[in-house]
Amino acid sequence: MHISKKCCNFASKINHFTTIMEKIDELDRKILKIITQSARIPFKEVADQCGVSRAAVHQRVQKMFDNGVITGSSYHVQPKMLGYQHIPWARLVS
Repeated sequence: MHISKKCCNFASKINHFTTIMEKIDELDRKILKIITQSARIPFKEVADQCGVSRAAVHQRVQKMFDNGVITGSSYHVQPKMLGYQHIPWARLVS
């Protein structure tokens, strides 16, 4: 019974993934290509490159966030540029 439940959950995740992949069209892919090259690019510039409105880009990016296609954006800081000579880190394993 426990294995059957795991299989159902796995099948559900595959169906969800397949459904999302079917919803990603060429415009979404173009938007993704642009924003992965520069996460700070304004939606207006993305819209101009894609030939659509800024609102359309915003809606599509939000949809991709909601569906888990985009999971976030980040900035990378160079600690040495801030005067740090050593960078301690720890890994926690549960």
